[in-house]
Amino acid sequence: MALSSQRASTSAPSASPWKYHVFLSFRGIDTRRRFAAHLYHRLWFRSITTFRDDNELVRGTTISPNLLRAIEESWIAIVILSPNYASSSWCLDEVSKIVECKDVDTILPIFYDVDPTDVRKQMGTFAEAFNNHKKNFKKDKAKLQRWRAALTKVSNISGWISKDRDESELINEIVEEVCNKVHPTIFTLPGSLTKLVGIDFRLKKIELLLDREAKDVRFIGIWGDGGAGKTTTARLVYDRISHHFDVSCFLASVREVCATHGLVHLQKQLLSPILKQKVNDVWNVHSGSDMTKYCLCNKKVLLVIDDADQLNQLEVLAGKKDWFGLGSRIIITTRKECLLIEHHVEERYQLLGLQDSEDFHPPRRDEPERDLNLQLPKKLPNSIEHRKDDEPTKVQSKKDEQVGKVPNAVEEGVNMDSPPNFKADDRVPYGSDYDASMAKDFEKKLGNFYQRRIESASGEGFSLGRKAVLKHGLRQTLDHIAMTGSFPLV
Repeated sequence: MALSSQRASTSAPSASPWKYHVFLSFRGIDTRRRFAAHLYHRLWFRSITTFRDDNELVRGTTISPNLLRAIEESWIAIVILSPNYASSSWCLDEVSKIVECKDVDTILPIFYDVDPTDVRKQMGTFAEAFNNHKKNFKKDKAKLQRWRAALTKVSNISGWISKDRDESELINEIVEEVCNKVHPTIFTLPGSLTKLVGIDFRLKKIELLLDREAKDVRFIGIWGDGGAGKTTTARLVYDRISHHFDVSCFLASVREVCATHGLVHLQKQLLSPILKQKVNDVWNVHSGSDMTKYCLCNKKVLLVIDDADQLNQLEVLAGKKDWFGLGSRIIITTRKECLLIEHHVEERYQLLGLQDSEDFHPPRRDEPERDLNLQLPKKLPNSIEHRKDDEPTKVQSKKDEQVGKVPNAVEEGVNMDSPPNFKADDRVPYGSDYDASMAKDFEKKLGNFYQRRIESASGEGFSLGRKAVLKHGLRQTLDHIAMTGSFPLV
């Protein structure tokens, strides 16, 4: 079992300076054809670029500068400490270099058929190895001391012990740990996209719909007008979670590719990571669909079908849930919600247009925050709750005497897809007796935003708000304002 169930997660830098994700240090006669080989291939399968010396370099009598450079150019070092590890001066030079240039949280030791205490105190086979090294390095006691210090330091780092562990299970655990270090584990924004206000909210919303902890197969539809950012959002989601899946594929511009090259081309693109050269066995959509079901039904799959516009595209590329293994997530982006409904996609998310952050101008730091004074018409109809559907509720300037606020309709279960029916009893005065602490943070922020827009644009804020509600519904408009501080595109 692992010495520690939890580790500090190291976040990936936005522009990685590393040539390799992982450097694998191991003793060939102990693990080359078994544990190290299986771990290496599993890491590569999960898109972890891994360096191992027998794959890249020709061994010499002493460790080469190229190998030392490979250690420096690797982000994480996995050290497989096996019974004969210390008998190799080459391995001891590797671990010394690793300790020299790596932080503790980027060194992952695996105690393979050895006790950590034997490594730490150089006992057992490690003692035998150093007795031999004393004879060969009589004139270089400093080197022997560096080797001992390196082994002691590595053995004090939390790692894995292979004793009494299923090897396949152990490898999966190690690979997951590496993935969590190499790939972002939370939704973070690349610098080029930070100016898109609301993108973080979208990612969190979709993360909830994905519910990756659920052991089911789930289809998620993202729909909206052209230019709303569907592809951008789907790509960000894909980049941040793809490492959690056995198979991941982003089929971009499906509408365009299908028109140009046909559906078989897309099927081959989906299956090529699994079938390799045999992908040519897919010669029509029927054989492609059969092969997709056969190859993916037992695998955890992340598939993004971007910009679909025809039902047959979804039927051929992701026909039914039983095509994919448990835990799979299929994300579909389209301009047509009806397409998602026809394909029985239950989880659907409408994207409103992304606003550039420059469209929203918050108050200056030296300008005090003010409470909202949104006022309803002075004379309310007797039965305002029975107003016509096409008659919007009017909001007037704060010169009027009668004031009021929107009722807390979300908690009360009111349908927020259309403007609510206000009652006179729902009005709460906002005059000199108004206590700002009574308002929720959301209402206060919304009010401050409206007031700034009204004061800066001579009432333009109300005009934009009304248009947004008529186009998107009140619920979507309020959600968008709450998370971005700006109106959705109208």
